[in-house]
Order: sequence, then structure tokens, then C-alpha cells
Amino acid sequence: MNIESRINGRRVLSEPVGSSAHDMLFVAVGRLKIAVAPIFFLVLLLLGCSKEGGRQAYPSQEPAARSQAPENSPSSIRIVAFGPTSARVGQPFNQQANRSSAMWFKLDRAVDGLNIVLRFGSHTFRPVSHGDVVTVEVPPVLISSPGSISIIVEIVPTVGAIVDSNVVVLHVQ
Repeated sequence: MNIESRINGRRVLSEPVGSSAHDMLFVAVGRLKIAVAPIFFLVLLLLGCSKEGGRQAYPSQEPAARSQAPENSPSSIRIVAFGPTSARVGQPFNQQANRSSAMWFKLDRAVDGLNIVLRFGSHTFRPVSHGDVVTVEVPPVLISSPGSISIIVEIVPTVGAIVDSNVVVLHVQ
């Protein structure tokens, strides 16, 4: 059964919504998509997370090649200063507005636009960079027990070998 109506002076024939099984199924599926979409998004978001605090959970995304570039190579990177150099067990340092701890690293060259990561022992983090300075939030788990944490900066190119910086150490006492 068609319904005749006028839109902007034009005659329009249409079938009423819900008049057929097909229309009712279409409306039901549309409502289901709206209900499932937030759950689907949450699952995708959680798949990108890992217990390692940002470390990639998929080994196939880790490039296999790794090199320690020579000091004079344009593909080298060196940490020239960083802070703090020590922390107390369980005590936040360089506390931020969100109450997390933070560290800074001065590098021998600007890294804006490069894909870099900071590796704290086996934990990997994506820093914020501005010129030759990078900063990173440090989760409480890293300073929950005494010890020394080796830290390196890695340049992760889309093609070629990963370039590691020199090693610096955060002492947790």
C-alpha cells in the first residue's frame, strides 16, 4: 500500500515504514548496530592495550633488525642529559597534574617527526617530543621496588634497522 504525499510541491509515493517484514527487520538491525557499536569500539580499544604499559602486544609489529649506529652517523641518537637520575621507592617524582611521575631526556638532535620510543628495561613507552627534548610519564610499577632501570631511546624507522641510543640508568632507592 503506497501513501501519496507532497514534498516541496512534488508528488511523492512511499510505502509506510514497518509495513513489511523487510522494513521491520531493517529497523531492528539498525537498532542492534547502534547498541553494539560502543561495545565493538571498547573491544578495539582494549586490544591495543597491554600489561606492559604501552608495549606492542603483537610480535609481528616489532621490526627484527637492530643496530647501534656509529656516533657520527646521521642515523644515530644520543641521550646527553636526563632527569631525574634517581627516585625513591614508591615516591612520585616530577609529579604532573594527573599525579603521575615524569622524566625528561635531552637528545643530541631534534626528533620531531621521527617514530621514537623510550625503553625502560622491558617496558616501552611513546614519549612526547619537542625539538631535542622528550618527556614521558613513568608508571608507579617502575619505581615500586629498588634497583637500576636501564633506559634507551629507539628510533623506529618504517624501513631499515632500529637505532638504539646510549644507555642511561634511573636508580630507584
